[in-house]
Amino acid sequence: MKKLLVIVLIIIATIAALPFLGNQIIESELKSNIEFLTSNGIEVNDKGSKSSYFKTSKHYELTIKNADKFSKYLAKFSDSQIPPYVTEMLEGTKLATDLKYCNMPINSEVNIEVYPLALSTSLMDEMKKNNAKFASYVKNFLQKGGLKYNINLDVRTKEFEGYIYDIDETYTTSEGLELKTALKGVTFSGKGNVFMPESIDMNMDMLSIDLNDKIENVKIVLKNISTKSTFESRTNYMSDLKFKNIVVKTTGGVKGNFDLSLDDLIVNSASNSKGQKIEILLKTKVGSLDISSTQNKVVLNKLAYDMAIKDIDKDAFEKLLDSFNKARGNNSVEIQLEIKKDMEKLVERGVTIELPEFSLKSVSYDNVKDLKGFNSNINFVLPPNVLTPKLINPIQALDKIKLDIFLKISKELFTNISSSTPMVAITKGYAKDSGEDLVYDLKLENGSLTVNGEVIR
Repeated sequence: MKKLLVIVLIIIATIAALPFLGNQIIESELKSNIEFLTSNGIEVNDKGSKSSYFKTSKHYELTIKNADKFSKYLAKFSDSQIPPYVTEMLEGTKLATDLKYCNMPINSEVNIEVYPLALSTSLMDEMKKNNAKFASYVKNFLQKGGLKYNINLDVRTKEFEGYIYDIDETYTTSEGLELKTALKGVTFSGKGNVFMPESIDMNMDMLSIDLNDKIENVKIVLKNISTKSTFESRTNYMSDLKFKNIVVKTTGGVKGNFDLSLDDLIVNSASNSKGQKIEILLKTKVGSLDISSTQNKVVLNKLAYDMAIKDIDKDAFEKLLDSFNKARGNNSVEIQLEIKKDMEKLVERGVTIELPEFSLKSVSYDNVKDLKGFNSNINFVLPPNVLTPKLINPIQALDKIKLDIFLKISKELFTNISSSTPMVAITKGYAKDSGEDLVYDLKLENGSLTVNGEVIR
């Protein structure tokens, strides 16, 4: 009985002591992240902590002390580098972070709030020169935590979820221009390093920007946005973007009113690296696009675009990206020549371009309603070592290039295009009649160009 009592007391004492031992899982992860930030140009200052029996809270301030080092880290995860002038403006930027977590070692979740405190001195000075009132507004906005992220992170599974606090701001210039900005319902979740996650999903209810100077009004509204992204490297990634509705509206301008409304936009992009070859995919779908002004109106329904660029040489492509990055901060003659040589090298190693779908269901404009549209597909193959810098006459390469273009266009749309562009009407002689449509099947192979089987000379 005594032994049992001793065992029970030891267990109770151990459990009671756990919070005093602290959460070593989170503490270890916190130490690792501080070392990570420090090694990438960010100074971390511990501004104090509070601990109770069950919980610990900590406050840190982060300052970008070495923007070059920080920019080089970011460049590892992108096909474009931060330009030098942007890097210079990052130097000295300050952020704050508040952490809260349970002291029990069995818990691996931590709540993090991150918010910028101040922009760099150089950026603020430049802003003051241009508009001292706006600079003061930005300073106050940041100091009150106007842009704040809340993140719940599980340090054991590396999974996180969070949100951005809603923003509803109004700023009025000395000249009376009113700027209203609203951001609502932004949530996100992901996995991996919080600073550069392997995957992240985001949803946004609404982003609105409204400019009004009492004479002219410009309003931009984006509703129901969602993104899904996975990232391995700058040549291996996948991204899906969806917009339920985008509206751009201008009223009261000198040129009259202008309205743009885009519904159900979907953009899918991906890049895959297989050995020494890269494949880039891009697919876009639009439910409807309505553009109207005081003079004209155009409505496109169900526009789709699907493209794949294949057989890209990886080394040549990455070299070209690096040259483009150099040009961002130094667009010299030498850099332009380097880009030209890199482009020639990329083309010399061959490429395949496929457009399995480029289509439009219908189009309306002004008083013309619901013209049936078109659908098409394209396949272009440029073998390696065909277009080289030594090639004097590009026409000599035609017998090695393969091109297939298929186009089916409604007769009513063709007639309307021909009436405004007479040169288009000339092509009707090559078309194949297919009920309500005209069909063009163009092929370039072995140097011979044909349309619907007829040789073009």
